[in-house]
Amino acid sequence: MSRTADREILLRAIPESGQVIGNITLLKQLGWEEPRYWRVRDELLNDGLLLRGKGKGGSVRRAPSEPGVPAVTKEAKRQMPEPRVPENSLYEPLLKVLSNEWVREMQIEPHQIHFELTANGGRKKSGGTWTRPDISAVSVRTFPHLPNKYMDVWTFEVKPVDCLDITAIFEATSHASRATRSYALLQVPAQQNDRVDEILERCDHEATRLRVGLTTFVDASQFATWETRVQAPRIETDPESLEEFIAQLSGQAKKRLAQWK
Repeated sequence: MSRTADREILLRAIPESGQVIGNITLLKQLGWEEPRYWRVRDELLNDGLLLRGKGKGGSVRRAPSEPGVPAVTKEAKRQMPEPRVPENSLYEPLLKVLSNEWVREMQIEPHQIHFELTANGGRKKSGGTWTRPDISAVSVRTFPHLPNKYMDVWTFEVKPVDCLDITAIFEATSHASRATRSYALLQVPAQQNDRVDEILERCDHEATRLRVGLTTFVDASQFATWETRVQAPRIETDPESLEEFIAQLSGQAKKRLAQWK
């Protein structure tokens, strides 16, 4: 039987819906010898007609295609590096979402928290590498069944999609030395692949281990694309470190804190 015929047979055995199917299942279903199956499968993968999936023994699924557009073209496009996104272009839309939808999700009243951009701190002493967060916040909250007020210093480290790696977690960890809750905000591509999944799984692990939060987003301005993968636990930071950090914030932040006393 020709290679072309083998390719057609294997493709027909894979659901057109895009659902994954295991390699072992396909081998049993087709009744092929392993060398024949793996040769044909690899050809289809290399041509962009199939995509790898997860599962024991691995799996495959059809690559998405559009009428008149070869599947290999779409797959090649999916694997292309994401375009360069200036990090500072994300600050304002992120700040807007943090101040509205995010605080609502976190059950913080808008009057209880103050946000500001701190990425460009001018000549203010930052304390060294990775100690100036991109966005900072201070909050003072009360709770119905607790007698005291609780102050938090929040920090957020932002990374655009073309800088997606574990570094943001380590940067957020460095901020945690002078904050009570620190987050990494990572932009992710709209269409994720195995490489992105691997990076995010490692980020999840390190964020949990280092006690910082991790939130991903596709569109900085659309909260519907945000996902909190790891919640930042509250860290008891010594008051001297908190005072040092707050001293670098704007006069408006200090005025809000004075009102909350």
